[in-house]
Parts: sequence; structure tokens; C-alpha cells
Amino acid sequence: MLQLESVNPVPVITKITALHKEQPLPDELITELEQSFEATINSEVQQHKRELIDFIDSEIGKLGTEDVK
Repeated sequence: MLQLESVNPVPVITKITALHKEQPLPDELITELEQSFEATINSEVQQHKRELIDFIDSEIGKLGTEDVK
């Protein structure tokens, strides 16, 4: 599978669509591109979820250590 770094997929998809209109791309390549984008997006979503959970855990931890007046 293609490895995609964290990128804004819109310009990439626009370029691929333009190329596909000029000369149709093989179905296998289209499938591989779709899977790569999906995997990249899922990975980024999971990373953001972990960051959010870590932040929430950190904030909850702070609540337990602050003096209540």
C-alpha cells in the first residue's frame, strides 16, 4: 500500500481526478489510493483522539491536586 504522510488530501485528490479525466487510471491504482487516504485519515483521527484523551486526563489530574478554597 502507498504510504502517505500527513497532507491535506484535497489538492492531491484534485490532481488525481484531473489526471484520471485525461487518461483513466487503472482500477487497482484507484483502489490503492483510496485505501491509502483512508488509512492516513484514520491514523490522524486516532492520533487526535489520543492527544485529546491525554489532555483531558491531564486536566482531570490537575483538579485533584489543586487546593479547593
